[in-house]
Amino acid sequence: MKIDRYYLDNAFLMEREDGARYVLTKNLVPGATVYGEQLINYEGIELRYWNPYRSKLSAAILSGAEHLPSFRSKRLLYLGAASGTTASHVSDLMDLDGLVYCVEFSTRNARNLVKLCELRVNMIPIVSDARQPHVYGAFMEPVDIIYQDVSQPDQVEILKTNIEWFLKKSGYFLLALKTQSIDTTIPPEMVHQKVLGQLESSGYQVVESLNIHQYQAHHWFIIGKIRDE
Repeated sequence: MKIDRYYLDNAFLMEREDGARYVLTKNLVPGATVYGEQLINYEGIELRYWNPYRSKLSAAILSGAEHLPSFRSKRLLYLGAASGTTASHVSDLMDLDGLVYCVEFSTRNARNLVKLCELRVNMIPIVSDARQPHVYGAFMEPVDIIYQDVSQPDQVEILKTNIEWFLKKSGYFLLALKTQSIDTTIPPEMVHQKVLGQLESSGYQVVESLNIHQYQAHHWFIIGKIRDE
């Protein structure tokens, strides 16, 4: 078994003898798991396995992402946080100086999310609709990163609205794009290309786009930022 530090703070890549690869994060809350993930000790550091079949960000890392922004000490708005699986790993990456604003509409998911945020002091739960940033804007500040995982037909518009409200000019957005939620009548790659065009025409620069179908069916992971004027 070989473990190497990844270029993101508090993230590690592990490769086993059989060639299987995994992402791990340094556990912000030692001894505590979030979704039954395995914990291991590496050089005195407790690490959490990060399941790419449950997290698009982990899938993007294993798919070769090269341009993810640093999360450490940042402010991040997470749209569609669900019960907090990926947000908890983002919490690990940020450490105690960072802050994750977790927006989730489903009250069922939000119950689990609230419990998780009680353990992780750098996570703030916001039970609200990601289409209504004017509602939760009172709880917010400008953020360095917007992460969106909202499987809706208008997911691109939801992202753009929140960028306009909250993203710093120097900030990044991370979009877990589910093409099947947008249009099932054309091939997924055509939906993907259409979304890239929408983002570019809206004044955003797509830095990297990764096909993560190996782990998440019909998904691309898009990394972008506001285009420099």
